[in-house]
Amino acid sequence: MSESTKPGEWSETARFGILFGALAAMILLMPLAAQQHGPAVILRALLTLVLLSGVYASSRNRAVLMVSILLAGSASITGWIADLRDSEMTAAVSWVLAVVNITFVGGVVATAVLRREQVTGDAIFAILSVFLLIGIAFAIVFALVEYFHPGSFLLRGEIIPGADTLTGSAYSFSVLLYLSFVTLATVGYGDIHPIEPLAQILCATEGIVGQVFLAVVVARVIGMSLAARDPGTEG
Repeated sequence: MSESTKPGEWSETARFGILFGALAAMILLMPLAAQQHGPAVILRALLTLVLLSGVYASSRNRAVLMVSILLAGSASITGWIADLRDSEMTAAVSWVLAVVNITFVGGVVATAVLRREQVTGDAIFAILSVFLLIGIAFAIVFALVEYFHPGSFLLRGEIIPGADTLTGSAYSFSVLLYLSFVTLATVGYGDIHPIEPLAQILCATEGIVGQVFLAVVVARVIGMSLAARDPGTEG
């Protein structure tokens, strides 16, 4: 019997479904956050929701859960403190912690998917969540690069407005989130460009990660489907 057929299936689907819902909410509500003037409270709230959902998605193993709580808690607390005190360096620390936490949660969720024996609801939510986590993690890295090296990315040939702060505007992050996902999906509309070598390498890396992720996912889903149809081939 596969693990996904056990009574705990609903809780598994709920964990990954909630994470996917939080990620989708962050992406869909970014246009609203980008229009906010003053401190980026909406962006901070959405990111906190994603981090907390990641904790819940990591709750099956106690050791993993403790690490996730530590990382998510540190990233969230430092982030809110940075926004309240308008401290750029504290904000930078919070963004770095957020990337570490997102990467950790993504690894946990991806491992859970690779251990599945059948294509189930929780597997689909997990796959979608990992894809969105990759995009958000790279967007945060892009924001840090642009903050410390202004002009690394240009929007229609101009410096991205608001990129000179990590606490005062969500507009620049919304632009870089857009860049991240069009790069991850290898769409590339050409309205925003990486200019500096570090920015170019990061975008190329994300494009490669996106292609490798899709290849691995397709191969794994096909494998799970074949195993479900012919249990005798499992081995």
